Amino acid sequence: MRSRIFSLAPPTQTVVICSVARRYDFIVAGAGIIGLTVARELAGRRLGTVCVLEKERTVGMHASGRNSGVVHAGLYYPSGSLKSKVCVEGSKRLAAYAAEKGIAFHRTGKVVVASTPSKARLIEPLYRQAVANGARVELVDEKKLREIEPEARTCGTGHLFSGHGGDRLKRRVGGLTDGSLVVGG
Repeated sequence: MRSRIFSLAPPTQTVVICSVARRYDFIVAGAGIIGLTVARELAGRRLGTVCVLEKERTVGMHASGRNSGVVHAGLYYPSGSLKSKVCVEGSKRLAAYAAEKGIAFHRTGKVVVASTPSKARLIEPLYRQAVANGARVELVDEKKLREIEPEARTCGTGHLFSGHGGDRLKRRVGGLTDGSLVVGG
């Protein structure tokens, strides 16, 4: 199977297709959301030349093209953990980046409700953990829950709402490259 070769140039330069005869300072394997983001950051910091290798005909054909597009708000991870910090900070940064670049980014919000009476007691600790993580959350009553999500079914009185959870990023993986990506082979 032949690899497709993509070149990511610094944002102020014209983009060129990678040449297999050229030497690069950085080679990134995979043109999914992570690979393209890493390549864009390297190019933007002008740390050297960057080449992205991809075995498919275009970007985002594997996990990046199949995931749900949810950006997590950082509710569930232990306070102080790297995962909680990355979720909270990443959600803010991605929203700002999408706004700056005109990429559709829709905040759908997220509600957490107890599905059984025994799980109702877990809402308050989850709320405290989310607040400690820096996530924007609020405890809502039954009336507010119905306004947010009329179809929610619950077994408890406390409900959690995060207006920053459940975010949807339209599937424009290539759009996250600032137009600095040329697809070639």
